Amino acid sequence: MSRASELTKNTLLLGLSKIATQVVSFSLIPIYTFFLAPNDLGLIDLIATYIALIVPFLTIQLEFATFRFAIEKRNNQEKLSELISTILAIILPVIIISMVIFFAISLFITTPYAPLIVLNIFTSIIASVFLQFSRGIGRTKTFAIANIVAGITTALLSIAFIAILRWSASSILLATALSNVIVVIYLFFAMNLRKQIKPKRINFKIGRELLTYSLPLLPNNISWWVLNISDRTIISLVIGAAANGIYAIASKLAFIPGVIFGIFNMSWTETASLHIDKPDRDEYFSKICNNAIKIYSCITALFIATLPILFPYLVGREYLESYKYIPILALGSLAQGLVGLYSAIYIAKKKTKQIANTSLLAAIINIVVNLSLIYFIGVYAAAISTLVAFLALFIYRHFDVQQYARITYDNNVFIKVVVLLVFTITICYWNNNIANIISLIFVVASTVLLNRTFIAELFNIIKNKLSNTLRL
Repeated sequence: MSRASELTKNTLLLGLSKIATQVVSFSLIPIYTFFLAPNDLGLIDLIATYIALIVPFLTIQLEFATFRFAIEKRNNQEKLSELISTILAIILPVIIISMVIFFAISLFITTPYAPLIVLNIFTSIIASVFLQFSRGIGRTKTFAIANIVAGITTALLSIAFIAILRWSASSILLATALSNVIVVIYLFFAMNLRKQIKPKRINFKIGRELLTYSLPLLPNNISWWVLNISDRTIISLVIGAAANGIYAIASKLAFIPGVIFGIFNMSWTETASLHIDKPDRDEYFSKICNNAIKIYSCITALFIATLPILFPYLVGREYLESYKYIPILALGSLAQGLVGLYSAIYIAKKKTKQIANTSLLAAIINIVVNLSLIYFIGVYAAAISTLVAFLALFIYRHFDVQQYARITYDNNVFIKVVVLLVFTITICYWNNNIANIISLIFVVASTVLLNRTFIAELFNIIKNKLSNTLRL
């Protein structure tokens, strides 16, 4: 299979799962905004973000090591058994000790929804390790199905708990934990882990290699925490939980394009790891990055152009204010997607320290800009600081990554996408009905023209796949 076909196949499989999951997740926004108050939703969003911070600390980022090392051992079942057994041998004691400490602390300090938080942390850790293992061994279809199951289960349970039973916002945490349990059970049997997880296969030499790879990612996780949760924390402390609820909805909507970027970046990470030492690496990687910038920018422009038309039907009246923050955050999502292109190269070279060091720069910029502006422009400060931080990280990584792969860009591509984005955002804020329709038509036409070569190649690949399938 050619590199293009390999990358396209993985992207389509991951895309199917993520898009299905996000469509389901997207459908929950009206339910959240109609049945839950901004204050309650803001609190649960903050808790969920803290859970996302805690999980990588307890796993010591070993889920990333699971993926990277499994790629190298795909054809050796004994080595794969050693890998998954060793990882669980490291993680499970850490989880148990941490849970005991957490419950001991909660006896003296009141922690809202403590049992649900613990349940989410534990199930998220196991699900994350199993999911990354499935990716690493090349079981992309299994990974995709697991994500679809997670998304649908979370949605159905959330609808049942909130819209039908009229439970509180905390039921979102329960729905997430239960969906994680189902995913873990599915992956355990789908990958036949019962035969692979064996205490006698624990190898502490592999454990040291895994920790050498994963430990430098902990500072990186702190940096991502600053980027993702500091905004919410600062808004909650300075303005209030209700404002954070509005910002949370703006973020959920604005980062919808980021789901697509993440799909490709996951597939690209695997491809980059497999081809990092090929002689035509620089030319191939540059082609991928140039195409990604065009595609990511056009997807972002399409999202922004569609926003004024669909937004009034997506959220409750109390959340209409979130509209004005979405275009800025959408640009931040675009910049984050471009940053992910370079993350794949660091991972391919196993340069996790560089990932941490470069992310630290973005974290510092984010918090400084946010604190400097929030007392003057309110919630806008969080959106702007996110955009500035990711742009700075993209620029820094571009120059830093050149020591591992020479990435070159077509300057005309940058000029075209910047003009497209500026035009689209201007119309979005003007929000005139006729102008909105003209903007959408213009963006669609521009997307086709800018990506006509890629679209043609994609159609050919899909056509060939369908032809081969029909012959069977």
